[in-house]
Amino acid sequence: MFHNTRDFVSGNAALPSADKALHRDWFIGDFVAWAKRRGERLSTVDALTRYGLRYADAFEVKWSHHPAGQSRPDGWADPGTGFTLGLLISGAFLVQFRKPNTTDVKDVQLVEKGDYVAWRSSVFDHTWKALRESDFLTVRWWDADNPKNRASAV
Repeated sequence: MFHNTRDFVSGNAALPSADKALHRDWFIGDFVAWAKRRGERLSTVDALTRYGLRYADAFEVKWSHHPAGQSRPDGWADPGTGFTLGLLISGAFLVQFRKPNTTDVKDVQLVEKGDYVAWRSSVFDHTWKALRESDFLTVRWWDADNPKNRASAV
């Protein structure tokens, strides 16, 4: 009854795993598109078999742990599509935003458990830094007015 991962799945998003390392801490999302960007082939059927309910192309979820002082490895992330929510689980986090091709930066400090920031991904570049050792949850989603851009970076 509970052996079909298409109907039921449980786990611990905070634990390290080979899959999380491969997908930059994303543990729910579009594994097919991510494999394609790495030059690999993964069919929808194979993704459903391997990831079950964790394979989704309408939303993505990331649980990440960051040591104090760690910054986004790739610097500024280009705008995407849809929406993003960042939620502080523990620690303290700085998320910075700017409109593309500008230098005006908006700082958002998340310092209390439960602090969050949400943004329309198409409007801003963003980057981050862990001010203290932190656990952070990120959720991305799309709607009919903001379709998923398959070319966006993981």
